[in-house]
Amino acid sequence: MTSEKGIAAVEFALALMGLLLFFAIFIQFFIFFAANERATFAGFAASRVFSVQGIGPAVETSEKIDSDSIMTFETNRVAVARQIPMPSGINNFLTQGRGFSIEIEIPTFNELDYKNRLEQDDNDF
Repeated sequence: MTSEKGIAAVEFALALMGLLLFFAIFIQFFIFFAANERATFAGFAASRVFSVQGIGPAVETSEKIDSDSIMTFETNRVAVARQIPMPSGINNFLTQGRGFSIEIEIPTFNELDYKNRLEQDDNDF
């Protein structure tokens, strides 16, 4: 009977380690997803503010939403880059120490281009 209790304890320990590993990977995936969404929204908001008010308010807007993102403003797009933090053990195992980074390009709102597209849509009918 004691050997069955020992076997059950070992199985429980192995199953618990597997469960904790799954939970850690799930949490890391959630951190990656949340950082991606935050960077995307910061870029989207910054591109809209940049189109209307210029670069100063656009930088302030993006800093309020995601201060870890690096924004690059051009006349027709906003480029967003963000490094996602990872524990060093997972980072070395999964990405060979390079880490995860996000790079997103979001077009700015160009009123003339928008009017031209609307006129082209009207001509299609």
